[in-house]
Amino acid sequence: NIMTIHDQGIDEDGMPFFTMEFVQGEDLKETIERLSNPEFQHVSDPSRDRFLEIFIKVCDAVAYAHSRGVVHLDIKPANIKVGPFGEVHLCDWGLSRILTQGFNDTAEEADPYSDLPNSDLLNDLTASGTAKGTPGFMAHEQTDGQLNVSEQTDIYSLGAVLYYLLTGRPPISGETSSDIFKKTIQGDIQAFGKSPIVPAGLKAVTLKALSLSPADRYASVHELREELDRYLGGFPTHAQMAGPFERLQLLIRRRPARFFIAGIAFLVLTIALGIASVRINQSRQDALLARDQAEENLRLYTKESIRSQTLDDHMRQVTSDLQNPDNYLEAASKARLLRFQLEDGNLDTEQASAISYRLAMLHFVRQHFEPAKAYFEASKRNLDTSLFYEFASKFEHIPSTEQRWLDPQDVIALINRIPPEDDRIAYALAYYYLRAAKTKGMAQRNLPLVETLLDRLNHRGNLEVKLHTLHLETGTEGLHLSLSGKRYSVFHLPLPVVKQNSNVLNTLGLHSLTLSEGDIGDLIQLDGSGIQELKIEAVSDIPIQHLELLQDLGLKRLVHNLNIPDQDLQEILPEVELHRSE
Repeated sequence: NIMTIHDQGIDEDGMPFFTMEFVQGEDLKETIERLSNPEFQHVSDPSRDRFLEIFIKVCDAVAYAHSRGVVHLDIKPANIKVGPFGEVHLCDWGLSRILTQGFNDTAEEADPYSDLPNSDLLNDLTASGTAKGTPGFMAHEQTDGQLNVSEQTDIYSLGAVLYYLLTGRPPISGETSSDIFKKTIQGDIQAFGKSPIVPAGLKAVTLKALSLSPADRYASVHELREELDRYLGGFPTHAQMAGPFERLQLLIRRRPARFFIAGIAFLVLTIALGIASVRINQSRQDALLARDQAEENLRLYTKESIRSQTLDDHMRQVTSDLQNPDNYLEAASKARLLRFQLEDGNLDTEQASAISYRLAMLHFVRQHFEPAKAYFEASKRNLDTSLFYEFASKFEHIPSTEQRWLDPQDVIALINRIPPEDDRIAYALAYYYLRAAKTKGMAQRNLPLVETLLDRLNHRGNLEVKLHTLHLETGTEGLHLSLSGKRYSVFHLPLPVVKQNSNVLNTLGLHSLTLSEGDIGDLIQLDGSGIQELKIEAVSDIPIQHLELLQDLGLKRLVHNLNIPDQDLQEILPEVELHRSE
């Protein structure tokens, strides 16, 4: 959660430079202001727990910095970057200070901070005697400019950010900077107010972190983070010093289903005992029967509650899957969950149609054409122009088992007819087929399909009829494939699976591969291909960083004519047998 510096140095003009990680998104202050604007009320507001997850990542960044002897001194929402996929970065370390004593040149092994930055040098880069920090988020020990700071200074700022997340405003505000400085020195924290309602546990944690005296704050960021973990887990925080009643309330919130069932059980039992007490004078036998009936009702209720909970869990998982219909991985498991929901019967026509169509596609990509056709028809959609329904009808005679698949030429015809906007379906179909087509001796038969996929992955046309130009050669050590002049640079299906399952060359069982007379591109694309030998004789120049990737591919032999001395090349690839072509 701290932005990475990839490189630094002096350029040709003698100017210092550094290269850092590119971070997308907006800062936390912008996020909160945007969501509090009435014009954006149609945007789903993140829950308080979502903001706390962001805040915990910031705590992780600060805890790591503290473990390296560094304090940030300017933690605020504007310095917290939130990316579109949940990334969180703590930025702007320009005011940071190093608390360690620097290097110990005479006793390096005994110095626990020997690998840390030199505080004697770096702490002099910012002027002393002036306040450093952001008013409203800085601790009172920062206001005099003497930088008499510690880890507790950052903990105060974290408390201020937490206050801002909970209320939408800084803990200290005023009309002028002097006003804010004065209130900071006095520890004049604004009351939380009644809107929004802040839970007592979070309120206590925030106020402890904002204590005027550093000694009254949390001893470390780790302790602050543990408090938040306790709150998110439904437990009372240490700072709130909860009484028995509050602890009971939190216990009920953690286990609502169990307390609900227990309450219902108590109510049913009470009613049963009441009925029994009224009838006890008339007939003891009637009272016993009433009690037995009450116990049976309780058993049935408990059983139904468990069934309902199981159904809810399945429905939540299925609903999550339906929100991402482009993902066809784990198709068998998803199909089982969808059938479970479809059989429940409590669905409207539109929901049943969507689930049936999704089931049809999950069977289609695995070449289970008979059930695919049945689910297409059950969806009651217009199928007159549906390419997938057409193929399902054509091949429905093939048994729906994992051992029976289309011929490669039929798969090629199908993939070539799938339009580019449905690439996700073409690649899923290829993925399941290639996994099943790794049978020994099938390489020559599957080569046209592999060439079709390579053409599609590298945007080299999508023709229904084309000439296949690749061929395999059989050598003493295994099969060899030449891609000379093809200019292929992508060999992986764009799916989040292990490399050997996404690499289209893997199904051929190649021993050797030639990549020459073309644009080699990123050699990491060979990961998962399973090749032992790579021939690149016609290529004379490859960047060193690309060659280093070959070491990670398990390559055994490299045949080349590179403009790199053999000794230097062997240092780059120490475990690869090198052969220079004549």
